[in-house]
Amino acid sequence: MTEEVLVGIIRQFFQENEAWLWQRMKEYAAADDYYRFIGVLSPAWQTAIPELSEALAAVLSELMVAHPFPGAVEVDGWPEFSLFVEAEKARHGQHGLNCQGSLEVLKCYRRSYLALVDEKAVQQWPGLSSALERLFDSLELAFFHALGNGAPQSNAPSQSEAWALSGFLPSVVETTSDFIFVKDRKGRYLMSNPAANRFLGLMPDEIGRVRDSDLFPDDECDFLHANDLYVLESGRAQTFEENITTRDGLGRTLQITKCPVRDENGTVSGIFCVAREITMRRAMEEQLRIEAKQLEIALEASKQGLWTLEVQSGNGTFSEGYYSILGYSSGEFPSDFPTFLSLIHPDDRERVQADILRDIQEKKDLYRHVFRMRAKDGGWRWIVSYGRAVARDADDAPTRLVGTHMDITEEHLREAALAHSEMLFRSCFENSMVGIVIMLPSERWEQVNPAFCNMLGYTKEELLEKNWAEITLPEDISLSRDSIGKMHRGELDYCELQKRYVRKDGSVMTAELRVQAVRDEQHVIEYFVLIIDDVTQVRQREAEQAAGMEALRKLNRQLEEAQNQLLQSEKMASIGQLAAGVAHEINNPIGFVNSNLGTLDNYVHDLLKLIDAYETCQSLPASEHDSQLQRIEALKKQIDLPFLQHDVVQLLLESRDGLNRVKKIVQDLKSFSRAGDVEWQWADLHQGLESTLNIVWNELKYKCQLVKEYAELPAVYCIPPQINQVFMNLLVNAAQAIEDRGVVTIRSGVEGEHVWIEIADTGKGIPPDNLKRIFEPFFTTKPVGQGTGLGLSLSWNIINSHHGRLEVRSEEGAGTTFRITLPVRQSETIQEQDAL
Repeated sequence: MTEEVLVGIIRQFFQENEAWLWQRMKEYAAADDYYRFIGVLSPAWQTAIPELSEALAAVLSELMVAHPFPGAVEVDGWPEFSLFVEAEKARHGQHGLNCQGSLEVLKCYRRSYLALVDEKAVQQWPGLSSALERLFDSLELAFFHALGNGAPQSNAPSQSEAWALSGFLPSVVETTSDFIFVKDRKGRYLMSNPAANRFLGLMPDEIGRVRDSDLFPDDECDFLHANDLYVLESGRAQTFEENITTRDGLGRTLQITKCPVRDENGTVSGIFCVAREITMRRAMEEQLRIEAKQLEIALEASKQGLWTLEVQSGNGTFSEGYYSILGYSSGEFPSDFPTFLSLIHPDDRERVQADILRDIQEKKDLYRHVFRMRAKDGGWRWIVSYGRAVARDADDAPTRLVGTHMDITEEHLREAALAHSEMLFRSCFENSMVGIVIMLPSERWEQVNPAFCNMLGYTKEELLEKNWAEITLPEDISLSRDSIGKMHRGELDYCELQKRYVRKDGSVMTAELRVQAVRDEQHVIEYFVLIIDDVTQVRQREAEQAAGMEALRKLNRQLEEAQNQLLQSEKMASIGQLAAGVAHEINNPIGFVNSNLGTLDNYVHDLLKLIDAYETCQSLPASEHDSQLQRIEALKKQIDLPFLQHDVVQLLLESRDGLNRVKKIVQDLKSFSRAGDVEWQWADLHQGLESTLNIVWNELKYKCQLVKEYAELPAVYCIPPQINQVFMNLLVNAAQAIEDRGVVTIRSGVEGEHVWIEIADTGKGIPPDNLKRIFEPFFTTKPVGQGTGLGLSLSWNIINSHHGRLEVRSEEGAGTTFRITLPVRQSETIQEQDAL
């Protein structure tokens, strides 16, 4: 704010309150005991108020622009101030006032102006009161000095005597509470008034002898001497602020004006000092400074700024915090009402302007407005503005407003988000497809949404008059009470349950409830939130679906039985086709076992003859033993005993092998043809292949060479008889595909979590047209009587039921390869069901 603007503001402030000032001066005069002051206070001093206001406004504005807490004032620096002093001196002379009367008038001015500022402007200008105090200090000292310079001079024998004999000084010296003393050029105290003696601790006999060095510490004396020297050498009055330590050991602060004292030749021979203790004032000012800083920090922390507004001119002041709220530096835009309006959001501007004008017209004391203001970055900040009228005209209309701006953008956004959240909740609550109920701990319903009302056929008002037990099916009340009881006891905060309600029309509604207990900080339940789904139709559909599923399971069992019968039929058909070969495989070992038995029969008879010969030898006399032994030796040669001994062992081994072969074929055939064996189990696929090869070997051995390329396979979870039937179908097909001689190769391997088996032949291959249909039921290219057309179809179904793949590659004239891929493990469901 410029000095010119501030002069106008302060001048207007004083002008608006001239009547107030004069009234206050008269009140002070009426309460004063000094009769001369009462007697001379007249309208002459009322007319002097504008002059003093003009002088004060000029000086205060310059001081406040320079720095808000000015020091002492040298009156000669402001012509307006000097003119007022001269005019006041003339008025005092016209009314015959002595120095004491003049002092009382000036004090009356001081008290009135300070009272005005403290009452009406302290919030707007916190430093104005302090500045006025210092100005009046300087004014009084300047006035004393002016009166002193105008006093008649005499040829007194000494300077101290001249001062003591002057006409106005005795009354001033004796009655004022200010400290008055005179020092010569050497710093000796030539004269001091009672107030100064008490303050400095001077005794009467010390006057004329004592110096600063006798009263104060050395470092303080140096500072005091420097100030004295300035006045002595410059010949000009000067006001200082001096910190001293008095004889009682207390630190004091003085505001002291030092004026040069001249002799009859005009030479400066000493200094006349008028001082006032301002220790408490400085302490208060420091406290005020601290509090002001704290206020500034608090305002900044709370995102607040200060503003003032002169209603008539539209001019005002904005604090640094005011600017910073909007991202500006202090003074970056004018502090006036038009600028303020220009920064308000267009949607808010007309409303805010109208509200402010209405508040002023209605002469309100307090104002509050909320609006958006444009920040420097182009964004909008939400502001709440509080204001107060601190000055009014004769009609009580506000002339000056003071207030704060607070940035509430974040709070506004939070409130907007909360309002939006509440709106969403209310929208969800009212429009939800499920029932929502707020229930109090007393089990009365606090709120119910339309969906729940529609479920039960009641109005909202009817439901709020009931509790949950009144509309619950009696059989389900205990279940609900148990759950709510656990929540009250703190065992649960959330639960789900199914219960049945009785609708208004008497029908029963099945509902699923999700109940959440909402607790306060002491863990006491404030209310329950219930989410309610009407699952009546769902449960009906589930019952219907359960019945349908049972029917499907029954049908599936029938299909499984039919499939098992079909598989068994295919097995038996396969066995029928292989019967001749199997019989041949059995006849061969049976034939050589039978032949071996015939040979063994002859060997047994020969051995029995030999045994009889030995027994005969034992029964004969010793004289005949030799002849009998000769016959035995002849018998041994006859039966070829060494050969017989060796051949018997071989015949027995061959017979045992043949019988084991028959036993194995019978066991494999029995295992293969067994019906109803559909248990899932861990199986060795190589063992299954060997068992199947044992059955179909007669089909293979005359037509092909069998090559086995087995890898190491893990056990596979499967139904072994079904997998073996697939092996048999593929091996028989491979044998039948070879017309003369060929090769059948069986390979195995592992791929990740799967194993694979390949059965490849070098037969005639499958034509491309037939390759697309080989897995179709009843499709066959074999002559009538050699196939049913179900082998590959059933094989594909078996592998598919094991979640595997059956794939084929074929080239006409080169051969065919079938590849079986099976997972090592089945799904957990299958394995768990099998475990059960």
